[in-house]
Amino acid sequence: MQPIITAKIKYGDKDVVLHLPCKDSELEVQRNRLTEDANAELYLSAIEPTGLAPLAGQEVDLDELNFLAKSMERFTEDEEAQFFAAMQVKQPHTLKDAINLSFNLARFTVVRELTNLAQIGKNHLLNVQGGITQEDIGALDFTEIGRTILTSQCVPTDYGLLHENLEVPVQQLYDGTTFPCYICRSDEVAICTLQYGDKTEYLYLPEEDISIEKAMGRLGADTLADCEIAVESTLASHAEWLDWFGGTLDHEGLSALNSLAGFLNKEGLDWDKLTALVQYADVVSAEDIIKLAKNQDDFIFIKDAETDADVGHYFVDYHNDYSASPALEDFINFEALGSYLQQELDSEWLGCGLVCMEPGCSLKHILNENTQGFTMGGIS
Repeated sequence: MQPIITAKIKYGDKDVVLHLPCKDSELEVQRNRLTEDANAELYLSAIEPTGLAPLAGQEVDLDELNFLAKSMERFTEDEEAQFFAAMQVKQPHTLKDAINLSFNLARFTVVRELTNLAQIGKNHLLNVQGGITQEDIGALDFTEIGRTILTSQCVPTDYGLLHENLEVPVQQLYDGTTFPCYICRSDEVAICTLQYGDKTEYLYLPEEDISIEKAMGRLGADTLADCEIAVESTLASHAEWLDWFGGTLDHEGLSALNSLAGFLNKEGLDWDKLTALVQYADVVSAEDIIKLAKNQDDFIFIKDAETDADVGHYFVDYHNDYSASPALEDFINFEALGSYLQQELDSEWLGCGLVCMEPGCSLKHILNENTQGFTMGGIS
């Protein structure tokens, strides 16, 4: 993946090149190549893309620069043009201002194509309002709105004509201390709020210990015990996980939840099946959920099954032990087969379908096994 920001950082006669965003542990390694003095003044001697040129030559906080890259990572092509056009006109010289600008794109409309007035009007409303209703489509003259935008005060930039929407209030989401919430990674299993006093930071689990430590430092908290922690949202599409992750956090702590999130942070994880398995096994601990996730192949999940016949058909169609020639299907009593298999394979009906064990497998054996390679260690 191409970096969002490439920056040359200078300290004295030393310099390093950063490719951002990156993990906090990687950022710390690069910083230590320059100096181990946490209070040292670092300078941004060069930066790409060129749209960020107003920041060059300034003293820089590496965490802020990394966060700006994370914020920019979520941009669409149009949003990137809005941001760089606004940077060119507003010329923010601090990372705080640039970060806040990245969260205020509705304030700026950029016209990149001049020939279609109606499309200009639609794009403007989509930017300002976040969407267009069916009522708007029937009632508004998008061509006239586009014409109004073009005949109002527009500033030419390298990225298109910039129109500032003065009716949109500016939000100062970044106060220079604690970072606002952003969604860009798309691989976070859970997002937690970390609160201390009247300040809030966000943790995107799984997180590195150093990231949690930095979040506490920005809050001014000495330990996690001083903070209030809550699960804000989850990657899983099933609402149950919000409660399950919250239970892990309440009863086992952030370290256990972070370890669980690290294990579940796998591309292609079948959340539908795992959700059904947790319900089937009726487990609550992070360790037991890990065991189910590791042994998913020992279970059969027949999604959306409603009848014994559905179960019989599933086994004949998809299970090697019970497959049959299509020519024989007229002679199979699928309802009786499904009823028999449910009794034999420790099955349970759930709202989402049926779960049972593979032949020869045991839920008790799975839950009693040692979980090798999984620890609940970490920051506390």
